[in-house]
Amino acid sequence: MRQCMYSDALKILATYPNCLNRLYDHASCLASKCPEEFVNVCLRLNNKLDINRLLPSIMLLPNNCAINYLEDTIGIYTNKNISNQAVHHMLISLYANEYHLNHNDDRLMKYLEKFSIQAIHIRRLKQQHHQNIVDNGDLFNDYQLMNMDLTELSLLEHDNDTVNDCSTGNVMNKLKCLTNQHQEQDIQSLLPYDPGYVLRLCKEVDHLKGVLYILQLLDMHQEALQLAIELNNIPFAKEIAQSEFLDSNVRRQLWIQLAQHIISTDGSMQEAINLLRDCPLLKLEDILPYFHQFVTIDQFK
Repeated sequence: MRQCMYSDALKILATYPNCLNRLYDHASCLASKCPEEFVNVCLRLNNKLDINRLLPSIMLLPNNCAINYLEDTIGIYTNKNISNQAVHHMLISLYANEYHLNHNDDRLMKYLEKFSIQAIHIRRLKQQHHQNIVDNGDLFNDYQLMNMDLTELSLLEHDNDTVNDCSTGNVMNKLKCLTNQHQEQDIQSLLPYDPGYVLRLCKEVDHLKGVLYILQLLDMHQEALQLAIELNNIPFAKEIAQSEFLDSNVRRQLWIQLAQHIISTDGSMQEAINLLRDCPLLKLEDILPYFHQFVTIDQFK
């Protein structure tokens, strides 16, 4: 190292795993002097390295090298069911920087969709069972429902016939047993990243799709719709109003809010008819008050 033979030093460090402490000691220098070789060595030793000790050095790497290493590390952690929020946040930050430089490079959105899927899946299961409760009677209360985790809901999903055949008391006992076996698990606890951090980052780099995605993930659908309306992005606004995360009453209210904006800015009959076609939940009487007083129902025929 003193003779600036960085490549040779890396070869020795890669050959002798018992020299890992030396690698940590000189990581910053190696990352800045020979970044690609440094990343290759780290990738080869990834199962043995402590990523937390390398993070300061990873920040010195060119973006592409750092992204390459962090993606591999997160892949290993995911397979081992290990979560390291700092690693995810660094990768998200790099993705955001790349998007800021080139809006066609949207690896950030791909990341969010990939690593939010478990949270989305559990929400869908909870909503399905909540709807079953509404349809079949109040067999168990909302507190018990919201404390079910993915495993519990999967058990219930495969055992629907048994649940339907049971008496209310038996169902309550089964649910109490299940909820006692698992810890409380909300949507945010299933995410490997802090949604507040990602939301702030997306705003900083003008990543509108990411902002709207996180707002919806946090159940802030009305705020997401209002933002899309303020930016006059009607296609995004319609996607939000059609979200499958929402029950029919909430979707209808969002569509009415969107209709009010569209009619007040456009005011054409064709736009109103398109809204009615796009959302079967909307009725003519829902949007008629937003037209001027001389508009009649006959004009929609």
